[in-house]
Amino acid sequence: MCIGCFREQHEIINWHKMSTKEKKVAQKDIIKRKMKYEGKK
Repeated sequence: MCIGCFREQHEIINWHKMSTKEKKVAQKDIIKRKMKYEGKK
């Protein structure tokens, strides 16, 4: 996981191939990862 953008490797590699819907799902996951990393719930 990148601690700058909170994306996982597969998300970074495939971002340009992902549909808008897939990116929206990923963005929700990214927000959860960021909050967990920062110690927020």
